[in-house]
Amino acid sequence: MTESRLARPRLAALAVTAALAAALVASGTVLAAGGGVHAAAGGVTVAWPATGGEAIPSSTAKNGGNGTWTQLNGPQFTETQIGSLLAGQKLNLELPENFEWNTANKTPASITGCDKMSSAISYPTSRTASITVLVRGIALGSICTIDFGRILQVRPVSSSALAGTGGSLVASIIDPELPLPLVVPGNAGTIRMIATAPPPVTNPTITPATGGSSIPSTTARIGGSGAWTQLSGPVIQETAIDQIPAGSAITLTLPANFEWNTAAVNPPVVTNCDRTAQVTSYLSLTVLSVTLQKKAGATVMANCRIDFATLLQVRPVNANATGSSGNIAAAVVNPTLGTRQIGNAGFLAMVTATPPPVTLGLAASSPYLNNNAIDWGQYIDLTTTATAGTSFQLQVTVNDPAQTTSPTWETLKDSVGNVLTFTTAADGKYTYRYTPVRNYWYRAVAGTSYSNVPRVTVRQTIIIRPDNGSTTKKVSAGTKVTFTATVRPSRPELQKAKVLFQLYRKSGSSWVLSKSATITIDDAGVAAWPVTFSSGTWYVRAQAQPTPVNANSFWTPNQYYTAS
Repeated sequence: MTESRLARPRLAALAVTAALAAALVASGTVLAAGGGVHAAAGGVTVAWPATGGEAIPSSTAKNGGNGTWTQLNGPQFTETQIGSLLAGQKLNLELPENFEWNTANKTPASITGCDKMSSAISYPTSRTASITVLVRGIALGSICTIDFGRILQVRPVSSSALAGTGGSLVASIIDPELPLPLVVPGNAGTIRMIATAPPPVTNPTITPATGGSSIPSTTARIGGSGAWTQLSGPVIQETAIDQIPAGSAITLTLPANFEWNTAAVNPPVVTNCDRTAQVTSYLSLTVLSVTLQKKAGATVMANCRIDFATLLQVRPVNANATGSSGNIAAAVVNPTLGTRQIGNAGFLAMVTATPPPVTLGLAASSPYLNNNAIDWGQYIDLTTTATAGTSFQLQVTVNDPAQTTSPTWETLKDSVGNVLTFTTAADGKYTYRYTPVRNYWYRAVAGTSYSNVPRVTVRQTIIIRPDNGSTTKKVSAGTKVTFTATVRPSRPELQKAKVLFQLYRKSGSSWVLSKSATITIDDAGVAAWPVTFSSGTWYVRAQAQPTPVNANSFWTPNQYYTAS
């Protein structure tokens, strides 16, 4: 087939560029990012660089700022000779690290003075804007000018200078018939982030939920019917764009002695913006979480409205609890920005429908208590208060009553299996000394009346052998010592504990962890770990790790060794 009139100049231009590329390769002029060689695009040059991006405030960053876009003017390019710019070629504009284009801008660049035209702007990556050169009509035989005008918008990705503060806008020509991009000579524009004060933190407005200000105590899970009360709302309204960025979760936390109906999982309705709500999840019986995600499609720069309507239900936990009122706390949790409290999402109060026959109080005390925990083998005093002469029993559970719908309570019994019943003295008190072997919640019960529910955890104990006391034992390099750790409690009905052994080596004036191992105790409650000492100064220590029924032990004393 005869070569077309349009193809001849293209082939000639490609021959020139290929020759230029070969010359640059031979001289090792410009290295490509992937290890290849970029030739300079000698047929196209920068007429004037993009302006407006030389001092972009860090407060406009997507992460750590308000996420606003900065408008660029340009850049503009020209051919150095007629026909240098070929149909099918792509002109790429690549941003420096830590910057991104507004990919919603699709307007073609303006190509004037010749027979070429621009495709719509595409974005192969968030840092790369690209147009494809198209044929408009019969060759005009004149120089092409490519002008981006006021089309392009940029912003920093992170406000942190560690992520990158900018550099030059790199322009290159990609031709399908050449293996490497051709760098356009000249500065296509400076893109630079400057440090600015972060934007002031503002919160959305909240219309609090209603319907929960007078919840009967007879609807409580414990001592009541367990019925749910329907709330109306809350409604959360942004007052500025992205106060609740996509990917953030809205959490609603109940006041004490209330719980959510975790079966209510329908998401709230999000309107007026480009985000949607995922199904409602429950981090606990008292905390619900709803994550907002960006919808597919173009960004809508508008303020979101999040309406929970009549989706949420609550109830009291214990009909006999006092002071059961407070606000629902609303917060925004963002993986990057952290947690931000945003206000009151509704007031809840339990009102006493039928006065309880007995008021019980329970306190757990011990001379050994430390952060509400005792060591295995130590005791606690359970002191119940009520009207003098009140008969009651003590119950324990391994389930957190605030997190479990129906915890299993066990009544304390004597050594032969008889239920223990106590009676308050003339001063309205009774104290029972108890030595638990595991973590428990406790309550006193008198008929249908229940006390508050204190908790005491039981730490495991651990002994390491050999024990050198406070001395440092000298051994020969290569000596093997098997360390054993004895853990209590150790009973067939309890899950076996695991012991974390750690070996530290002295480096200069510091101790550095050399290695560690986690080993399950045997039926006798013992875990063993062999260590072979090389030259140096060392210490070994061990700790029983927490189990579902017991807290972790303290660390054993360090066992020091010097090997030479």
